Amino acid sequence: MELKFVTAQSSDFPVVVELLQKAARHLKESGVDQWSYWLQPPEDKLQWVQQGVNAAEFTLVYSHSILVGMYRLMKEDIPYWGKQDIAAFYIHSLVIHPDFTGNRIGVKLMKAIEKMAASHRIGVLRLDCLANNEKLCSYYKGMGFKPVGTVHMPHSTNQLFEKHL
Repeated sequence: MELKFVTAQSSDFPVVVELLQKAARHLKESGVDQWSYWLQPPEDKLQWVQQGVNAAEFTLVYSHSILVGMYRLMKEDIPYWGKQDIAAFYIHSLVIHPDFTGNRIGVKLMKAIEKMAASHRIGVLRLDCLANNEKLCSYYKGMGFKPVGTVHMPHSTNQLFEKHL
């Protein structure tokens, strides 16, 4: 599957929110409570998406003009990680459209992010997920991420992961 990476524009805000909502519905139907707040997103989450879109941090991923996924890539993440001395990329909202799960698109996105990090001389990737989502925690561990702590956020308790490239 050939993938095309496109930086989200302000007009893509509804597309980003809709994909997060689709992912939340899919997770809920699968018995996973992660991202349930996206079913009826609170204002702070909508603002978080708008800020990311405005900062050109969201990337939409297409295959043959069909949206198959997205992610948000940040250069710092104070709320989750605090101030850090080592340059890193922070990955958020890595979402695969429910119609395309099981096609290893997440692995392909992570490889593309790693390649981008290398081109920017960034040696560390950081991300988080719901601490009690054992399946997702295992998925990230399987991609070489190491758990490095937890953080309590307004909507969840999250496991922090990092990977040195």
